[in-house]
Amino acid sequence: MKPPPLGSVAKETLVAARLAAHYAAQPLAAAAYAVLPMRDDHSHTNFRWKPDLGVLAGRPLDGGELRGFLDPARLRIGLLGREGELAGQDLTGLGLEEAFRWMEVALAEQGMAVPTSLELPAYDLPESSLAQGAPFPPGTDGGAELSAWFELGHQVLRGVAEELLGTSEVVLWPHHFDMAALCVLDEDTDAQQARSVNAGLSPGDGSYAEPYFYVTPWPKPASEALPRLASGKWHTAGFTAAVLEAPELRAQPNLRDAAMGFVRTSAQACLDIVTRC
Repeated sequence: MKPPPLGSVAKETLVAARLAAHYAAQPLAAAAYAVLPMRDDHSHTNFRWKPDLGVLAGRPLDGGELRGFLDPARLRIGLLGREGELAGQDLTGLGLEEAFRWMEVALAEQGMAVPTSLELPAYDLPESSLAQGAPFPPGTDGGAELSAWFELGHQVLRGVAEELLGTSEVVLWPHHFDMAALCVLDEDTDAQQARSVNAGLSPGDGSYAEPYFYVTPWPKPASEALPRLASGKWHTAGFTAAVLEAPELRAQPNLRDAAMGFVRTSAQACLDIVTRC
């Protein structure tokens, strides 16, 4: 399925696709919580974008190659092995509870015993009728555009992470459903005290309905200490981050170069801020 050009899908359609994919990711996250050792930062539940398949793939569930996957374009979940897809399920028409039960059966068929019934992880998710049992909607061009955003985000963040942030790991978190690369300057310090810069792509949230790139300095700087940005703007309501919204990005002749330039210059600005802390 060839993704549509970014911006060709109505905002409402993209938002609906994002919510459906966010909830579709939860059976995968629940499987990781059920079978993998707990990590304090919950990183055992995160995903990586696989450009060759156009899917989000979780961490290995069996110490080998068995991973859960989500195809946002087709709204399909399943399990991957060394040779590719082992099991898959289109979610259209199914409820969230049915998706959890399907994942349990699929894991059992691969020889993995799930110690407890899979259920929605204990964190807040955006409001959706899916949480009350409504069926997943049919796939739309919104899902294909969402996948295109993840592909763009992966390309941009991987490039800047390797070049500037000293890390090559770009992961997507099932809680906020954002893709990010984190640079921690103080490795042996408590996470709440350690200086860091986090560069990411959100597919949309309560602050911005459409996707946006962001770069966040930590500790949170005072508003008057924020420098002028080459592009984008500073967001300071609830969280502090340099933000480049979809409408501004789509106005540029080359989206990838514009996004790369924003993340690169904003990451450098945030590194300068936190190194002065």
